[in-house]
Amino acid sequence: MIKVIIERAEGYAHECVRREFSGFRDADLCMMRWARTAPRELGYHKCDVEVHFTEHPELAFGWRFDLQRQHAGYVDLAREADQHCAFYAGARCPAHMDQDRYLRFLAEHVPAERHALYVRILGQLRALVSMKLASGA
Repeated sequence: MIKVIIERAEGYAHECVRREFSGFRDADLCMMRWARTAPRELGYHKCDVEVHFTEHPELAFGWRFDLQRQHAGYVDLAREADQHCAFYAGARCPAHMDQDRYLRFLAEHVPAERHALYVRILGQLRALVSMKLASGA
């Protein structure tokens, strides 16, 4: 199981709070509610996202999510988490980089132990998603 923590860092004071959820779905719904008050155009509100694996606390990780008004219709933090981890695990070269630049970035900015950690995290995330799909959840 996982715990997802989101903290809105910008926006109305009453919305700049920290929330904890026992999965991605409820965290997605919260982000979609928050998105209704995000900037309409050319801006975003910063949100910090953390993921904690109950059985593997050493695999906790986080990233910054740029919340925009368009997210009121759809947020998929599980997909965002997968893409974030895949990037640092060396499994996802983003569209704005060619493969050589991506590999150079990883070599220069991602220490071997961090890379290995993200490989483990990515495996846990994908196993979790597979279990949910198999159970029909």
